[in-house]
Amino acid sequence: MEFGFLSPLNLLFALAVAVPVAIHLLQRRREATVDFPAVRFLLLAQRRSSRRLRLRRLLLLLLRCLAVLVFALLLARPVLQAPGAAFREGEPGFTAVILDTSLSMSALSADDRQRFEAARDLARALAARGGKGERFALIEAAPPAGAPAAARWLDREGFLGALAASAARPAVADPGRAFGEAYRLLREAGGSQRRIVVVSDLARGGWERLALRELPLIDTAVPVRVLRLAGDGARNRAGVVSIAASGESRVAGEPRAVDVEVVNGGPERVLPVELWLDGALAASRIETVTPGTKARISFTVRPSAGGARRVEVRVPPDRYPADDRRHLALEVAPPLGVLVVDGDPGSSLAQGETFFLQEALRHERLAATVPVRIAVAGPEAPAAPVPAGTAVVVLANVRAPGEEAGRRLAEHVAAGGGLLVFWGAACDAEAWRRALPGLLPAPVLGTAAALPESPWRVGAVDFAAPPLTVFAPPAGGTFATASFVLRAQLGQPAPAARVLARFEDGAPWLVELPVGRGRVVFAASTADLAGNDLPARPAYVPLVQRLVLWLGGSLVEAADAERIAGEAVAVDGGPELVGARLTVETPAGARGEAVFRAEGTGSRALLPPAAEPGFYRWTRPGGEGLVAVNVPPAESDLAALAPEELSERLRPVRAELVDVKPGGVEGDPSRLGERSLARPLLAALLALLLLEALVAGPRLALRAFSRGARPGAEA
Repeated sequence: MEFGFLSPLNLLFALAVAVPVAIHLLQRRREATVDFPAVRFLLLAQRRSSRRLRLRRLLLLLLRCLAVLVFALLLARPVLQAPGAAFREGEPGFTAVILDTSLSMSALSADDRQRFEAARDLARALAARGGKGERFALIEAAPPAGAPAAARWLDREGFLGALAASAARPAVADPGRAFGEAYRLLREAGGSQRRIVVVSDLARGGWERLALRELPLIDTAVPVRVLRLAGDGARNRAGVVSIAASGESRVAGEPRAVDVEVVNGGPERVLPVELWLDGALAASRIETVTPGTKARISFTVRPSAGGARRVEVRVPPDRYPADDRRHLALEVAPPLGVLVVDGDPGSSLAQGETFFLQEALRHERLAATVPVRIAVAGPEAPAAPVPAGTAVVVLANVRAPGEEAGRRLAEHVAAGGGLLVFWGAACDAEAWRRALPGLLPAPVLGTAAALPESPWRVGAVDFAAPPLTVFAPPAGGTFATASFVLRAQLGQPAPAARVLARFEDGAPWLVELPVGRGRVVFAASTADLAGNDLPARPAYVPLVQRLVLWLGGSLVEAADAERIAGEAVAVDGGPELVGARLTVETPAGARGEAVFRAEGTGSRALLPPAAEPGFYRWTRPGGEGLVAVNVPPAESDLAALAPEELSERLRPVRAELVDVKPGGVEGDPSRLGERSLARPLLAALLALLLLEALVAGPRLALRAFSRGARPGAEA
């Protein structure tokens, strides 16, 4: 600690010490000598007491001089300053200010001001006290995602401008990164007058991750002062810290569980919790949660329509509104229309070409996740227009669709629909080539047959393809037992085509081709048992289901998982969307765009990191949806690190911790880093005055009073 004065000019009052000295000298006046024999016997006693009288007068003079000097010191306002609290005039000084901009700083104090506003006021006061030529660097503990590090020093005006542009944001503090940046800047600046000042609430969410000893550029010679905001009345009464949907069903009208986790900050045990669906109150509960603990709560919702639904869970508002609600985009699948064209109906349903197809699409597991509306038509159906609401057309052993039907199917696929073709003995290869030019993934050359004793078997499988990912090893052998005795002979696949699976001899089995906004999948085998035994194998049902869902755009996973503010948000699509634009509307109504880029076997549009919580609505060719963004759950804990914990995390640096409380001396920005000596000096002054009164003695005071009352007594 360094000693200094806030008002050094008031030390001139110390010159008043001459007043008691002058009074002392004036009291030593000489009296006229008159010989009087009667008092000769008193001279001996007078000599004995005169020595004690002189000592008392000297002691009184000393006490009075000290009282004047102490009074002058009080007027000069002496303080003890921590190292780096003030820089020497005439020498360059560098102050790195680490300002906490994490979400916890948005908590409201007793005067309804954000903690961050008080922190910014402290930083402004620090700049106002800076010496001439002092340079400042503003380092945010929770900078915006992708923000560049502070690269330069600022003068006072530039620093104040940077402060005005800063704000608390939904992010977790990263004090390790902030200290590393501060030490880097101070190392580049050089000089002997350097310091780091931290302004924060030290909330555990981010600060408990700090370990200063792990940083490579620590300089223990740089003083560190931590200004901790405390005692402002900010408190997190309750908050929602997580939300998720459970259950496989994505069907409209079916029950869906919404699981949330709430935290109760106390003091009450009763906590009301509400669930809102699309802006309307859907359910409410009164939960008993022990203060200081968390509890899991489950709601059940039944969305009545398909699409992305807005789900919110709310708790009563408090002085920390950031976590009083949490959002979830609940994906509800609309009905998927599938037109199945049976090229060989047979005399009964079981004998039809599409019997196994229909059974696979009616499977209870698929019906519980995506509602499929199946329409079955005969071989004449391709000549008719594709019914409205049809997402996928399945052709099974159809002789030839015809040129007009081929044109309609091409329009259907180009508009975003799907086409699944199963070959069969009734198919005419030449007619297919004429009817669907440019629509087939590979030209059909004819039909091939194998002997029952030497059937074809499945060889290489592209498990990276979305409909085949579930068959990847160790489940990859599920196709190996199937045998094929009838297949289509295919030529060289189109350049844009992708072979999903091959037979052991290398011939294509499943081939996919993106066309416009849709896609076509050609299966070189039959859909029934006439040419293979795959329909009797366990792999048949999931294969058909996933192919149809993929072609219908319903294979993508539901976007029910929450995103955290500051994280990048990606929207995935098929390869046909490469180059297409994705439009995004933020919770505040601002609009932005992203472009789909090739990603693996599909495409992805990468959005900028979400800066605010809420619902982001996106639209792309052929679809739309929602992304729910929430605040970091770690920021719900407003409890501050204890002084001993902070010291441990700042080792080997010794830092000064100053608690800043509104309305008190500690909250005066002009006194941060200083310890006033006014109280001990005032106590010393009172002690000196009391001691002076005791030394002077009550008898002298009474004698002086009696002399003043009787002027003629001495005569």
